[in-house]
Amino acid sequence: FASVAAGVGFASLALLKGCGYGGNGSKHKIRILTTDKEPRALVLAALNAARHGVARRQKFEVFDFTDDKQVERLCPESYEFDLVMGAALQFDDAALWPPGRLWDVLARCVAPGGVVLLAHTAAVLSPPPGWAEEETRISGNDVGMRPRDHTDSEYEVLAVRRAGGGAGGGGSAHLAGGDEL
Repeated sequence: FASVAAGVGFASLALLKGCGYGGNGSKHKIRILTTDKEPRALVLAALNAARHGVARRQKFEVFDFTDDKQVERLCPESYEFDLVMGAALQFDDAALWPPGRLWDVLARCVAPGGVVLLAHTAAVLSPPPGWAEEETRISGNDVGMRPRDHTDSEYEVLAVRRAGGGAGGGGSAHLAGGDEL
């Protein structure tokens, strides 16, 4: 799995703790590459992982997903992730993300049938036609992403399964109506 723009490592930590790591072990064999373009963010992510007993399941690496050379290094054509999680990817900056760029980068890094989870401003992202086999939008209200004044959230989590996985591709993750992800 890959966590892009990891910040303090909350997404990786939540996934590992939710799968039983950091306690009595787990039946899952999960390894996470935790990335951020800011080295200081990775230091905080590594400290949080160590504090919660999940650091040995993670590799921490400085990575700027807007840099083509770094994308090539992280995601050569033969190397793809089953799950990519990201937050605040600055895709609204047209200089960094020309139209379609986000999905082009994700296509290099996400295996067919793999899942992408993106936390971002609501209703601004949609995969291009044919990219997604399945798509679910989860309101920030439903996952505790509310502003301090408790008004409606302006954020959402976009869950997308990449097309092309075939039967059984991408594991048993369910994007809607199931118990697993």
